[in-house]
Amino acid sequence: MDTIGEFWAGAVRFAHTRGVEEWIARLGGWDGAARATVSDLVEVGAPVDLARRWLGSPPLTTLGRALVRTSPEYPNALRAVKGAPPVLFVEGDVASRPPPDGAVGGTRRCSTYGASAAHRIAYACAKRDVGVVSGLARGIDTCAHRGALEGKGPTIAVLGHGLGHTAPPSNLLLRRRISAEGGLLVSTWPDDVPPARHTFPERNRWIAALSQRVVVVEAPEQSGALITAHQAMDLGRDEDLWVVPGPLGDRGWRGSAGLLSWGVQPLVDVDTFLADLAGDPRGPRHPDWLSALLCGATLDDCARMRGISAVELLHEVQLLELRGEVVRLPGGRYASTGGH
Repeated sequence: MDTIGEFWAGAVRFAHTRGVEEWIARLGGWDGAARATVSDLVEVGAPVDLARRWLGSPPLTTLGRALVRTSPEYPNALRAVKGAPPVLFVEGDVASRPPPDGAVGGTRRCSTYGASAAHRIAYACAKRDVGVVSGLARGIDTCAHRGALEGKGPTIAVLGHGLGHTAPPSNLLLRRRISAEGGLLVSTWPDDVPPARHTFPERNRWIAALSQRVVVVEAPEQSGALITAHQAMDLGRDEDLWVVPGPLGDRGWRGSAGLLSWGVQPLVDVDTFLADLAGDPRGPRHPDWLSALLCGATLDDCARMRGISAVELLHEVQLLELRGEVVRLPGGRYASTGGH
């Protein structure tokens, strides 16, 4: 349990006030600002009343630890982001978080295939000591956290509420397991802040900022995972986005399809994704015809790419099915199982 004093409690309270970033910069950054007086804040542009309320804020106590912007354990990935939270409230093992991290997100109402893909991706990441970042929500997030834990790797849950709440309540045991097994719970909100509509979009921004790569597994048109994707784009990280292709025309995957149409990289096997994450250009790649098939192209189209008949290509695809490398979806489409 940690308690933060008046300055940092006020920083949490007034973090979204217009001009705060400029005031902090004029004070020499957060190190200098932490020593500021009311007069110092007024001198750099803060209204007198706000400056008094800032430095007169009551201290904040958290169930976990408080990482202020001057803490050596405050994530460097966040330090570089304009408007990054002045305080992170964390629960779990801060020191065990290994770089790089990959965010895995998607819809709360996921399909069986989406759930399996999220689990498989997170499990493979964990086996390579890649941390898995997600939001502890139902559906894809839950499967990602579980996959990472079953792979004996660390996972980070970024919460859309304070540490005093768990949303959904059904994930309380999962939350405890994350904390107990070397993972980390992170919130930018004081412990007593409950989940609300306005808290989750901000949560998604920090998921994107904390992760070296962002994977959207399954997303309808209004999915919060699309907010995470757009936040990554806003941070200038379009090339760090990946999306798992889904069945053609399926309503639950329309947001994912939209990302593909914008040129986001399709994740058609996990090893290729992990090779990219590790900066290894020699990672395994599917042949062009198979990548096209896994992204929704028809067998006829892929056969023309390959220069063979559709019957011959179907035989090859069936062999891949028997080896467990691809799975056939409704409508005659195919998806990778994550194998080579």
